[in-house]
Amino acid sequence: MKRPAAWVVVVSVAGGACTAMSTIKTADTVPAGKNQFVGALEANGGAPIELPVKPLLPEFVFGLRRGLTDRLDVGAKLTTLPLGHRITTAGLEGQVKVQLRRVPGSRIKLVVGPAAGFRWISSAGAAMQVSYLTLPFITGIDVGRHQIVVAPEAGVQLWTSAGANEVWAPMLGMSLGFVWRISPHFALVPEVAAYRSTVQIDYSEGSQMFHIGIGCLF
Repeated sequence: MKRPAAWVVVVSVAGGACTAMSTIKTADTVPAGKNQFVGALEANGGAPIELPVKPLLPEFVFGLRRGLTDRLDVGAKLTTLPLGHRITTAGLEGQVKVQLRRVPGSRIKLVVGPAAGFRWISSAGAAMQVSYLTLPFITGIDVGRHQIVVAPEAGVQLWTSAGANEVWAPMLGMSLGFVWRISPHFALVPEVAAYRSTVQIDYSEGSQMFHIGIGCLF
């Protein structure tokens, strides 16, 4: 279904407004009563599937997770790129992580991590908002003290902008990360992700979204 011409303004900022969901994943929950702090540098972007080069917008990430039980934690994450009138972004996400499988002696861990968030971007007077829900199924493969993380993910985004109709965008994707455990209390997490949606941008056949990032857990 073709989108109305009013979305031309939105397309000008859509590459930055499209956002990866529930990033910097691991297949471990935070122990009960403990905190985990997250800092990251990420780049996210979206474009029609026909566009060979996908624009990625860098952002800073700050987060906190709190263990409620040994198999359940909750968290919040803030993303931002404060560059004034040229471009400014802000996002807030709430997260829950539930451990489904953690067998002593096994290298495989399974986690489900539902999240909900809101993202706002403004560029040269044009603004766009994205609200989203997502459900990643996270598989962790322990390699010594490190961990390979594979997470298929399903979600939905609501895109809104002044002067344009709202758009619901179902998303399917996959992320791949590596938890490089440098010490018992510090890890680096490089991560990449890609998503696909049937929603058309500027009369395309659909849209794609990409994410790269590196996070610090401590």
